[in-house]
Amino acid sequence: MKASSRYIVLFTALGIAFFTVAITSTGTAYDDEACHVALQILQEKKRGIVGPVAVSIPSAATPTTRTAAEEIVRDIRRDGPVDPAEEFMLELIVKSADVDELRPVEECENVQQWMKSSHIIHDQMQIEKAEPVNGRYPFAIVRLSMPAVSNDGNHALMYISTTYGPLAGGGYMAWIKRQEDDRWAIDEEMQMWVS
Repeated sequence: MKASSRYIVLFTALGIAFFTVAITSTGTAYDDEACHVALQILQEKKRGIVGPVAVSIPSAATPTTRTAAEEIVRDIRRDGPVDPAEEFMLELIVKSADVDELRPVEECENVQQWMKSSHIIHDQMQIEKAEPVNGRYPFAIVRLSMPAVSNDGNHALMYISTTYGPLAGGGYMAWIKRQEDDRWAIDEEMQMWVS
């Protein structure tokens, strides 16, 4: 999927907002599909990390409030017609702000069960007390937002970060797509921060 130049501007604006906008939530509910997406993406993320993994309760926060997300969407619409094939992107930007306060680690039973059975570190006290050695924590710390799932059930948006040390990590916005075999996979990533 190729993002048009105005979507690149949108992603840049969202990245800037990540550091400048206070985060609030309107309390919109999520569904089981969001937990299914979170689990599959978390499993995919773990496969890409060498060594121990910890999943932290504080999520990779969405970069904006619902009000700011709606304003960004209005600005995009004012710039001209939106390709109907990309309409879901605008929908998901607003939905991601709605589920900001929800944490897959706390809300999703399937994620909790998988972490326990896979021996994933998820004790928040243990994670917070981790001392870096040579600039690296003893495990990679993954944070993820609750996925916002599109109305058609074929796309999702979530924010993911991985931290290896105090100055070693990054976070990105992940556009996720349901595959033909019903699996969820990251379709496109937009880097939001790096340290």
